[in-house]
Amino acid sequence: MKKARLALLLLALVVVLAAPAYAQDNTLRYGLRMDQTGNLDLHYTTAAGPFIAGENIFEPLVAKDVDGTIHPHLVEDLPEISQDGLVYTFKLKEGITFHDGSLLTTEDVVATFERLLDPENVSVHSGVLTRLILGAAEFAAGEADEIAGITVYDE
Repeated sequence: MKKARLALLLLALVVVLAAPAYAQDNTLRYGLRMDQTGNLDLHYTTAAGPFIAGENIFEPLVAKDVDGTIHPHLVEDLPEISQDGLVYTFKLKEGITFHDGSLLTTEDVVATFERLLDPENVSVHSGVLTRLILGAAEFAAGEADEIAGITVYDE
């Protein structure tokens, strides 16, 4: 009998302590160890915590399954690749919206790359892009007004 009461008491304690995680206003509270800056901006951090949170906030053009298979996510299909392997053409899915209901456009994608390479505040991840995208290094150095290797078709 005492064991049953103790078990019931422990269960009640767990429910009471866990209650704050179940907000009544449709808010998800998620405990996460962060870096010292507490920065959730994935463009400017290398800490693991923000990337874990980011997987629940941001969405990529293409994604990887647990087995490593790449599949389209915000794009209709995997990119069309030119014969020389230098040009990758993506077509966005129609009807993708941001949290506020505004539609995702190709200009939003371009703006993301420009932000990553912004000469005033270059991302810690820009080094990869400057080696892979034509004109990215020049844009990041402030020597170009646009990234030569990113072109928008049929907006």
